[in-house]
Amino acid sequence: MLSANDIVALRCEGHIEGNRFLDGRTHNDTIGLAPNTDVPPFTGTWWRTHDAGGGNIFIEGLGHVAGDRFLDGRTHDGTVGLAPHTDPPFTGTRWRPHDAGEGLVRLECQGHLPGDRFLDGRTHDGTVGLAPHTDPPFTGTLWRAQGALSNFTFADDISTDNRNKLIDRHRLALASVVGCTLSEGEKEALYKAYRRAIHHTTLNKPKTNASAKIGGSTVNVNFDLLFPQGDEEISQTLIHEMMHCAGFSHPTRRDPVDPQSCDSPDPALFDCPNDNGVYYGTAPLRAEFCIAGDQSDVMLRAERKADNESCIIDEAGVASITIH
Repeated sequence: MLSANDIVALRCEGHIEGNRFLDGRTHNDTIGLAPNTDVPPFTGTWWRTHDAGGGNIFIEGLGHVAGDRFLDGRTHDGTVGLAPHTDPPFTGTRWRPHDAGEGLVRLECQGHLPGDRFLDGRTHDGTVGLAPHTDPPFTGTLWRAQGALSNFTFADDISTDNRNKLIDRHRLALASVVGCTLSEGEKEALYKAYRRAIHHTTLNKPKTNASAKIGGSTVNVNFDLLFPQGDEEISQTLIHEMMHCAGFSHPTRRDPVDPQSCDSPDPALFDCPNDNGVYYGTAPLRAEFCIAGDQSDVMLRAERKADNESCIIDEAGVASITIH
């Protein structure tokens, strides 16, 4: 059943062959069906759901191009598009999911004006609109929600609470990619890593938050050490390690030595937060800072992290975020 705080692709199950994946085109605020969810070019096929209250959800497009993002049903004329926000007059941005069993869902628009309400994919021509009901011939009103993290697995010794926390923090990390300063190629690699089978294990290594092998498919988490540091730190750690799973590396951090100081950064000699140098300028570190909060406090948070931790890659290619 589709619920709030998911990252999903929505596949139309209409009986006529054709494009099937709900695609938000943020560059022109339109909706259609795409043939697949490859990133790129179909970045608009991934969606984040939000709690809209009363059993309803908002559905936010995660396309890379700037523009309106919220799936909006226009009940007065049966069309569907993207809205800039979910406040009035955009009442059609509220959707009620109806469980159709076996991972399938129907989505009913809650717009205030009378008219057709059920999200309908027209696979014969790749368009999307609203249907008056969900019976034939409107087979395109049936959708399969495919989670971005659906292939993730967890060791048996990871508790249900810890597993759920990992999933929640991964979702936040993945959703942050939209507004991140990563390049399109880096985003593409990270999205692909999030669709892979990533296994999670328990790590008991002292002073180590988490670890992952460069290009690997396992994230090892020190729950006793990492989780007490809070949700933001968990997401930063996970996206950092997922960038390593995606194949990105970095050198060992070079700390300043007296009289050197980050008050006067010199990227040629030592590493300081936001210096865009050989350590902090790498993809895993830049991805981590995408979750650091508002732009006004990114530097403060980065400096705090620099005082407390760094990531070291050993000869076997295992990257470990270590507490000083």
